Amino acid sequence: MPHSAKPDLSKLVSKLPQPNFQLLGRRPAPLPLPANIVCFQRQRADELNKPRRGRALHHRFVLICALRTAVTVCVDDRNLRLSPGEALLVFPFQFHHYTQPQRPEISWLFVTFELNDAEPLAALRYRPFALTPALRTLVAELVEGYETERTEELPVLLLALLLARMRRIKHPAPHHAPRRRPSRTRA
Repeated sequence: MPHSAKPDLSKLVSKLPQPNFQLLGRRPAPLPLPANIVCFQRQRADELNKPRRGRALHHRFVLICALRTAVTVCVDDRNLRLSPGEALLVFPFQFHHYTQPQRPEISWLFVTFELNDAEPLAALRYRPFALTPALRTLVAELVEGYETERTEELPVLLLALLLARMRRIKHPAPHHAPRRRPSRTRA
């Protein structure tokens, strides 16, 4: 669904019904909260496979936001081309590394975190998605909160909201970077 103009608060409020019981509201479903959040960036393609060369494997989620420059992200045995304006969630214990940068200069944001339950995010596996204006705003608020708030609550809540919004994205079939096929010669 394309992103439209910001919602009109007055219109939205006018559509609210009068509750039968003003003291009985909606109960929240259990909310899985991310923990141990780390935000960092890379500005050069040759920094992507650090701290070591080769495939990484660890127990954390990695949210990758490509802001400038396309690069292929190899997750397990799949090549996923991540273009500027797209994001990808790499799950814990997935091998991943980076190849075929469009150019040496990049601007990529990484948000790594721990989460007890991966099941609600399962539809995001191997599926790059567009950073819509709404998602991009949330990502910016997350980075700002991470940098300016010295308490943990705001970044945790912003990342939880971002993950909830990401779960609502309608995902097309996963796309892969083209693989080179051996050329066939005709006799």
